[in-house]
Amino acid sequence: MAPTDALADANERPSETFPLRGGGSLALTSERLYVDRSEEETVFVDFEDVVEVVHDEFDYFVGVMSAGLVAFGLFSTTRNVFGGLALAAAGAGSLYLTYRKRGELTVTVSNRPRPLTVYPENPEDVYEALGPHMAEQ
Repeated sequence: MAPTDALADANERPSETFPLRGGGSLALTSERLYVDRSEEETVFVDFEDVVEVVHDEFDYFVGVMSAGLVAFGLFSTTRNVFGGLALAAAGAGSLYLTYRKRGELTVTVSNRPRPLTVYPENPEDVYEALGPHMAEQ
């Protein structure tokens, strides 16, 4: 069920809707946050239950360390080809995973055991749109 369908069932209109990178969308109403991921069911979160919203752009420390591991691995191939390539592959894998997590929004909710993590296409816009709802608390 898409957020717009769920909102129609609840007789609510979204004030803003944002696309997610992996498919689906995030919608804001005056009282709730709706997250629809294409492979999971729609998540509804009341703004009064939101404890904290954290926006992580990119983990530069891990990114630089991963790039350094790739460079060191490639340099090490002069001594040991397999060992150097293994280090370079580990660094490249770490760099890929770090890049995939860019623009992460983590919403800590009081009645959920784990935080809600989403990856919107424009995380800064979503974070700014959530700001007024968090200030009301």
